[in-house]
Amino acid sequence: MINQAGFDPRQVGNAGADAPYCTTDGPAVESRSYATYLQGQRAFYNQAPGAYGRCVLSDFDERPRYPIETPDVNAIRWMPDQSFDGYRQAVRNATADMATSTRPSTVDNYLFLCAWNEWHEGGILEPNERDGCACLDILHTELQLQGPGCVADPEGTPPS
Repeated sequence: MINQAGFDPRQVGNAGADAPYCTTDGPAVESRSYATYLQGQRAFYNQAPGAYGRCVLSDFDERPRYPIETPDVNAIRWMPDQSFDGYRQAVRNATADMATSTRPSTVDNYLFLCAWNEWHEGGILEPNERDGCACLDILHTELQLQGPGCVADPEGTPPS
C-alpha cells in the first residue's frame, strides 16, 4: 500500500511485507542523487494501482555504516545533493500529488515519512544537535499543521 523511492509500486511481497512499503532502496538511492529522486517522485507515485499512500524520503546516507557494516567505501550509497530545500520540494511534490489524485480518499490523504530516526541511513527527522528542528519545521509549514511546532530542546539541556 505504501512505497517510496525503490520497489516497484505494483509489486507485492517486498522484503517480507504484504505490499510495497516505505523504503529507501531503489533507483533514487542507486543514482546517489536527491535531485533524481525529486524529478521522478510523482511519476513513481503514479505507477501504483488503486489505494496508495505516498512516502517522502528525507535523505539516504550509508556513510555511518562504514567500515563496520559496509567495509567497501565504494559500495556506500548517499545523496550528496540532498538539502532542506530539496526536502521541502519532496513534501510539496507529495501533497500536490495527493491534491490531484483520483485514488480512493480513504487512504489518499496519508503521507508516510521515511524515517524518524534512521541515523544509520541518514533518514533523520527528529530534532538533533546538527539540524535542530529543520525537517520537522518543514513538515509543520508545508503540511499547514496546527500548534507551536518543534522545540529542539524543551528542557534546555546543554549538549554533552
